[in-house]
Amino acid sequence: MIGIRSALDLLIETGAVFEIRAITDSGISSGYYDSLEKAEADVLLLDADRTTTGIYVTLNAVNPDLLARRANRIKIRLSKKDSTTADSDIIRRRWFPIDIDPVRPSGVSSSEEEHENALAKADIIKEYLSELCWPDPICADSGNGAHLLYRVDLPNEPEIRDLIKDALNTLSVLFTDSKCVVDTANFNAARIWKLYGTVSRKGDNTPTRSHRRAAVTETPPEICAVTCDQIRSLATLLPKDEPVKQTRRKSSQPIDLGTWLDTHGLSYEQKPYADGTIFILDECPFSTAHKDGAFAIQFSSGGIFAGCHHNSCGSGSQRWQELREIYEGRRMNHQKPSPGGDGAI
Repeated sequence: MIGIRSALDLLIETGAVFEIRAITDSGISSGYYDSLEKAEADVLLLDADRTTTGIYVTLNAVNPDLLARRANRIKIRLSKKDSTTADSDIIRRRWFPIDIDPVRPSGVSSSEEEHENALAKADIIKEYLSELCWPDPICADSGNGAHLLYRVDLPNEPEIRDLIKDALNTLSVLFTDSKCVVDTANFNAARIWKLYGTVSRKGDNTPTRSHRRAAVTETPPEICAVTCDQIRSLATLLPKDEPVKQTRRKSSQPIDLGTWLDTHGLSYEQKPYADGTIFILDECPFSTAHKDGAFAIQFSSGGIFAGCHHNSCGSGSQRWQELREIYEGRRMNHQKPSPGGDGAI
């Protein structure tokens, strides 16, 4: 387990200015640093104070002029006049952060089971992104959930912000479930991040919901950057607009996708998506090589899109007609086809 100084060395670019921000029972404390040694010393003091609930660091490169706000020192209990880092203060993006948080009551630390669920979900997301040829990330334990940090080198521009937002939304749609949530709010450039080596104190420290120290759990031998094109591919994986409609016969009736899935014994988790509904299938009907990854979307117009996010299974390409043929074809081998159109979309 690496300490606070090693975490700073890992996260902060050499010579860069960064903000340390702490949440305490009495308010927000903050300081700006270009000295890792001074930052470590001040963080150790904050971390030893049991009224400090969490200590955070800016991930992306901060305008060096901000050092003059509170130069290599922490100001305890900021006033309304004291500023912290805004998105416009970031000069370049250095990290693409993914935060997996276990579902639990608000204001408390995660239980051991909830904590393990988040770490396991992070492994699944990492494996999936590896299939998309993303390099290995820094893997970390936030104290309550899990983190994946992917290196980037991107400008702080609205287009990049929106791209990262859409990519996080894709991950949330695919991997958020009843046990874990992929946080979609981490797209802004000035996002602060749990500083590894410090304790996360959410609620009281009880035997079933204990406080834990955030920690880096895995660092790749070489930290390589994710490209903008790779992020764009993830961001555009799921269609946001209805698919092109095929011509229907006059007698056809629109398909209700939920009913169709139920009729054919396909179990799923249902979520709102775009202007319709996405169904995350429990098992992939297209491949025996994996169980997860398949989904189907019904837009408000009735249009349907189905696919699987695995590379080996089409990487999100349209497979609705194939899905229908798999199940309706099997049924029709044993039953006479019903009269009328099929309502294909």
